[in-house]
Amino acid sequence: MQRPVTLKSGHSGCQECWTKLLALTTPPKCPQCQSVINSDVELKVSVALNDMTRSLTTECTNEGCDWKGPLETADVHSNRCEFMKVQCQNEGCKVELLRRYSGTHQQHCPRQEISCADCGQVIARECLPHHLSVLCSHKSMSCPLGCESIFPW
Repeated sequence: MQRPVTLKSGHSGCQECWTKLLALTTPPKCPQCQSVINSDVELKVSVALNDMTRSLTTECTNEGCDWKGPLETADVHSNRCEFMKVQCQNEGCKVELLRRYSGTHQQHCPRQEISCADCGQVIARECLPHHLSVLCSHKSMSCPLGCESIFPW
């Protein structure tokens, strides 16, 4: 339970969960006793509960990760955990992989935007061959006589 709150009804829970739960009902009600909740006033972190829970030992829930530590550092670990499943950030790429492999994927992702070495236009890696052979306004060609010189097209 991170950032625990206690309602006037005496029921407690984590602030983020209560906030989401209370947004689902109008007027907001406690799911345990159905009393109406004034969310502006009542979702304040309970100092006593927070002091008790933040030092509790927790463990990572990502498969393969053996991290254990105080609850108060769980968010920091989660944001860095190499075993967390993440989605590729390149537009149009639907690949989901472990964070530990995201760097390697980025280097080869067909949807990663790269610059054409000849004209500088930014295009998806998978489009580069077509761009170079058909579209590039600055493409170059080897000398047809075999002298190994490179000429603009």
